[in-house]
Amino acid sequence: MDIIYQDSSCLALEQALHDEGVGPIDLPFMLLRAITKDFSDTQLIGRGGFGEVYKGVLPNGMVVAVKKLLDKIDVLEANFQSEVACLIEVKHRNIVRCLGYSSETQHVRAPYEGRFVWADLRQRLFCFEYLSKGSLADYLTGASFALQWSVRYQIIKGICEGVGYLHQHNIIHMDLKPQNILLDDNMVPKIADFGLSRRLSENQSRIITKTIIGTPGYLAPEFLSSNAITFKADIYSLGVIITEILTGHKECTSVDKVLESWTDMFQTLGSHPLLEQVEVCAEIAINCMNDDPSNRPTIQDIISSIDETDARSVTSSSPGGQVITMAGSESSSSRSRSPCASCRMLRQQCTQECVFAPYFPAEEPHKFAIVHKVFGGSNVFKLLQELPAHQRGDAVSSMVYEANVRTRDPVYGCVGAISVLQQQISQLQMQFSMARAEILTLQQQMDVNDSLPSQNSFDRYGNGDLKPDSPPEILSSEDEVEEVSSPMSP
Repeated sequence: MDIIYQDSSCLALEQALHDEGVGPIDLPFMLLRAITKDFSDTQLIGRGGFGEVYKGVLPNGMVVAVKKLLDKIDVLEANFQSEVACLIEVKHRNIVRCLGYSSETQHVRAPYEGRFVWADLRQRLFCFEYLSKGSLADYLTGASFALQWSVRYQIIKGICEGVGYLHQHNIIHMDLKPQNILLDDNMVPKIADFGLSRRLSENQSRIITKTIIGTPGYLAPEFLSSNAITFKADIYSLGVIITEILTGHKECTSVDKVLESWTDMFQTLGSHPLLEQVEVCAEIAINCMNDDPSNRPTIQDIISSIDETDARSVTSSSPGGQVITMAGSESSSSRSRSPCASCRMLRQQCTQECVFAPYFPAEEPHKFAIVHKVFGGSNVFKLLQELPAHQRGDAVSSMVYEANVRTRDPVYGCVGAISVLQQQISQLQMQFSMARAEILTLQQQMDVNDSLPSQNSFDRYGNGDLKPDSPPEILSSEDEVEEVSSPMSP
């Protein structure tokens, strides 16, 4: 397997880890098999409703997460390619980044009616970024629950913005829970395990439903009673998660009880203005868990409520003369008395309504300096004015990152343009693959109609597809031993 490490695909995967502008790439099955030590139990880091997740280690020591879809999951090739095309478009700081995918046919021994037979089975895998902090579930109980409010508030905001991005792109998660909220080194939440459930065939819904119910308490009542899949089902799950972040429990019947538990802590810290953030989050959680889906807020309603709270918090001072910033942390001086870095550099008055202030604090002048150098202050100002408040933070982070990269590498502009073209080519390749898969499906159907019944059977060498309506020849124990021991066997 050492030869596989020399493959260009491995280098491409390493490049994808370094460059967030690179979209998901097609990876060979053998590469993913090698970096996970043949999907060893020692590399297993999680199980979900759709597959198992393994830790993959690249030759340079970098780590990725490899998700291997369960064999029982019935996903047509065209649907899988459609899912890959969807993942190419999904890019958000609060969504786990997909690095690559694999869909190859492998000749394997598979269980069939109590026996093992040789069959050509499609192996489908995804490769994601690896997040070392684990899942949110690890921080909701025991000693790990002692998170500061600023961290909890950041997590709540990030989850809401991630769900908002998915819903904006017509993606229903269907299985939101703390185990599917991963955290990076800065405790920024990233939603995982979304999307593929939309591609399951109808006859697989019961299997997956039973798997999801294995984690009770997060599913909306209407889903349990009628399997209704709607955006409001995600909202219910979001409410339960916010409640757990606030209280450590899945139930919250009163905002006052939540405020009471946090008041004592804030009195010790001298941070009374933070109580408004707690109150808003508690109200959101209770409204999200309404039994009537029509009475639950939309994700945009939720984000707007949080943005309005942030806007008030920016101008609210604590007893020590400190200001509560967008992330719920404390800044050392008031915006009205100390101009932000952008206004200071542009030599203009910094007002309470300054659009730069929340993102370019006075103590970090280098951030605005490099953004101003690359993009121009007036262009940044226009962009922030045009964007909704909940999208400005992401935009600033992207501009700072882009400006730093361009400054370090003068030819990055050309590379960036090439990357855009490469992504467009990847999208066209996905569309071509989908069309080719549909053509192959039609050809197979025509071959079945034109062929003799005997030609549809599954012979002892694994030729043909493993199909319930065309059972394979069952191998005797002697045949199985012969197949396995033969040097010509796969």
